[in-house]
This record gives sequence, C-alpha cells and structure tokens, in this order.
Amino acid sequence: MLDSSGSVGDNLSKMVSFCKTILANADIDSGNVKVGILSFNDKANIEFHMTNYSTKLGVFQAIDNISRKSSGGTDIATAFMIVRTEMFTSPHDRDNVSNVLMIITDGEKSNVNERNTAEEANKTRNEQIRIFAIVSNLNKKQEPELLKIVTQPPTDNIMDFTQCVNLSSQVFQTTCKEGNILHNISNAEIDKKVLELRKTLEIRKNETARYRRMKVSATDDRLSSAVMGYVGVMVIVSIISLFVFFDCVSVWQYHYDT
Repeated sequence: MLDSSGSVGDNLSKMVSFCKTILANADIDSGNVKVGILSFNDKANIEFHMTNYSTKLGVFQAIDNISRKSSGGTDIATAFMIVRTEMFTSPHDRDNVSNVLMIITDGEKSNVNERNTAEEANKTRNEQIRIFAIVSNLNKKQEPELLKIVTQPPTDNIMDFTQCVNLSSQVFQTTCKEGNILHNISNAEIDKKVLELRKTLEIRKNETARYRRMKVSATDDRLSSAVMGYVGVMVIVSIISLFVFFDCVSVWQYHYDT
C-alpha cells in the first residue's frame, strides 16, 4: 500500500522508487514472491494485482509507471478494505503461502474515514496478513496511528526508510521460509504424491525374498550336502532295484512252474 495523499508531498517520488529497493531481494522470477501495489489518498487505486506480473523486470516497470503526483486526504481504512477483499483473494492470492502487507507512508493519521481505520486493519490482520509500516521520517508523534494498524509487536513491524536493507532481507527470508513448504501445491497434487509414495512403499507378496525361496531351489556347495544327495540317490536306486529283482524272481518262478 503506497500513501499518495497530499501530506506526502514531494516525498512520493522517493517512496515509489523505494518500492523497488524493498523488492531487491524478492524472489519474483521463480514465483516464490508475488507483488501487487495499491496507492491511496482519499480514494484507493489498485496499480496492479499480484497476478499481473511474473518477473521482477515486469514489476519494476509497472512501479516506474506509478504517478508521482500526491494529492487529497488520507483514507487508510478504505485502502485496507480494498486490499483485503480485492487483492488478497482468489484468483490473485494463493493458498498456503505467507501474506505480507507493507504500508509505505509518511505516518500522518487518517483524516478521511478515520474511525474505521483500526477496525479495517484488525480485519486484515485476522486474515493472517502480516502488516508492516515503513515510514519516512519516523517520529514519536506518528506512533499512536501506526500502533492501530501494524502486526504486533510494533518494534518488529514499524520501520524507518533507513532500515530498508534490513527489512528487505527480513521480510523475504522469513516469509519465504514459512511459505515454501507448501508453496503452490494444491490438495490434488498432495493426494497424487501420497498415492505415488504408497505405491513405492507397498510390499508385494510375490516379490519378497521369502516367496522367492519357496519357489526356487538354491544350490549348496557343501560336501555334506553332496554326500547326503548321493546317499539319497543310492537308497532310492536300491529300493527300485529290489522291486525289480523281486518282480523278476516272481516271473521266473511262474514260468518254471508252468
């Protein structure tokens, strides 16, 4: 969210350029980070959605096209409402990724729709959207307004422009670690992976070593095994020979008697 109200004045040009500084470490080209920008004064204007650009070059060119003219009052409440209901929703938002909202502002309190600021900020945070406030010339006078809108603790989520380098690393390293595990994976894809894993781990009875041993005779080179084999053959041959001998004797006696 980019504050373009009249109180910003000539700082708006610096604030627009600052957006690119914040995104310096963002992994946009691989799809890990999606970027959208809404500018606001007494009205809210979606400059581009998170689905409009898939490369850092495209995002930076879109930022360069944002107007540097500041005017009007400050209606943060409506800006929160539009971001929550039109940008952090399907098809522009993604499931199972961390959502971060950065408000780049001069820190001046709302003078339009002021009574709804805290409520709209709270609704936005309740959607699991982390809210940072990045303020030009941060001072104590701005704290009450900022405390209404940022995610707690405020010491981690209210920063001055001079902290931009640290913020860039902090935001995109932290949120990407939180979101990458399930990044861009649908429930159908998860079910498919589980099914493939089950097939890989499935134990097939006819492929087990025990089953193969039941079906295949194994060779045995031990001398004792050979001796037992020979003795067995000799016993079988002897028994068969005896039967043949007795049969021959019976036949001979029959012919002799007749």
